[in-house]
Amino acid sequence: MATGNAYFYNLSEQDVVIDVNNFNGDKVAGLGSAPYSPNKSSNGPYQRYDTAEPQQGQFGTTNTLEYNVAGGGGGKVSVTINVDFGRYPANMDLIVYLYNSAVMVMSPSDSVPYLGKNGQTIQVGPGSDQRI
Repeated sequence: MATGNAYFYNLSEQDVVIDVNNFNGDKVAGLGSAPYSPNKSSNGPYQRYDTAEPQQGQFGTTNTLEYNVAGGGGGKVSVTINVDFGRYPANMDLIVYLYNSAVMVMSPSDSVPYLGKNGQTIQVGPGSDQRI
């Protein structure tokens, strides 16, 4: 079975450095001028694994994400992302969109967005109250 990936895209105007699962240093450039094109993480995608304790470069069932948005009043954003592997198994890609004060997670397989703000836990799967 092929392994899916988690891709991180920055939709703010400021560059951010993301810490995924307590591993840091992945720069995601801010949006440039037209034409619109979100910038993805500099270290490439994070491979998905069915684990609650993902290692560096991995995105598991329980994940932490932190980043600072310089300027624009965004400040620090910190969320936990819990992925229901029954609905989104490791062979499916996830896309994580970074905003000034929120994070949205979705899978291209069904395009259902899950939104969380700073300090929240985003439940990605059926029955989630973060589904928009």
